[in-house]
Amino acid sequence: MDERIEALKAIWTHDEAEFHGRFVDFDPIFQWPKPVQKPHPPIYVGGNTRFALERAVRQGVGWMPNSVADPVEVPGQLKPVPSGVSVMVSSVPPRDEILSAYAENGVTQVSLAIPPEPESATLHRLDRLAAIVARYR
Repeated sequence: MDERIEALKAIWTHDEAEFHGRFVDFDPIFQWPKPVQKPHPPIYVGGNTRFALERAVRQGVGWMPNSVADPVEVPGQLKPVPSGVSVMVSSVPPRDEILSAYAENGVTQVSLAIPPEPESATLHRLDRLAAIVARYR
């Protein structure tokens, strides 16, 4: 995975990119259009393991663990995160106590869990979620 991240960064930041690693290996290539974000789009390493967090730190990218179910667990989940590492938590239940716990512990981005439902139910759920999200802006 480290090589894949490095190869993506090379492709995004060089007009003519090449990469020669153990698992990823390509001669000069061209890829257009380039990302608008400079030097490249944000990259988050997903996973709840210390290995995922270590990779995020090593690569200088963000960490994206899955949400915990109990707000009491939030500080423990985030305790090993070094300062300066961006954290985006995925699959967060849209409950104020969990969202508040993440906000109080320095998380600036979450993705909310949305179960599959018929279109009308999903649209109603999105309206309710929009009201919740507005409280955290």
